[in-house]
Amino acid sequence: MNEIRRLLKDHKGSVTIEFFFATMFMLIIFAFMVDLVLLRSTMGKLDRTSYSLVNILRERTQFYNGDTNITERDAEQFRILAARLLDRKSGEVKVRLERWGEETNGVSVRGDQDCQPITALEKMSSLSPRSETIMNASNTEKRRVPLYQVTLCVENSSLFADMVLGKEHKIDKFVRSSSMAVSR
Repeated sequence: MNEIRRLLKDHKGSVTIEFFFATMFMLIIFAFMVDLVLLRSTMGKLDRTSYSLVNILRERTQFYNGDTNITERDAEQFRILAARLLDRKSGEVKVRLERWGEETNGVSVRGDQDCQPITALEKMSSLSPRSETIMNASNTEKRRVPLYQVTLCVENSSLFADMVLGKEHKIDKFVRSSSMAVSR
C-alpha cells in the first residue's frame, strides 16, 4: 500500500508521458492535413481535366470532321490524354464519355462503365437549348442541341476521404469528377 501511495505522489516522468501523447495528437493532425491537401489537389486536377476534355469532346464538328459518334477508340484516346494531364499512368484513370442528342434518340455511352457520373446525362437532357436549325423540312420544331459529358475517376488513396468528400465525389474506391457541355 505504501508503494502505491509513493507512485501516486511521484511526478517524475509525467512530462515525458504528456509529451508523448501531445506528439501523437499533433502527428495525427499533421497526417490529416497532408491527406486533405493531397485529396483536394487531386479533386482540383480532376475537375480541370474533365472540363478540358468535355470542351474537346463538344468540338467534334471541328476536331473530328463533323463526326458526332463517340467510339471506344475515342474513349481510349481520352483516357491517355487524361492520364497525361493528371500525370498518372493510363491504367490508373477511368474515363466515361456520354453524348445526348435527339437525332440519336438518347444517350451514347463509351468508356469505363464502372465510372458512373454524378448525374446521368439522360436526366439532364432538359438543359439542352433549342437551336435555330430546324430539324427537317416538314417540321417547324427547332432541334435540341446535343449535350456531352465526361466523367473521370481515379483510385482513392486518401485515408480520410469518407469524412471529407460527399457522395457526389466518390464511388466505391474512386474519386470522380464530371463535366457537361453543350455542343457547338
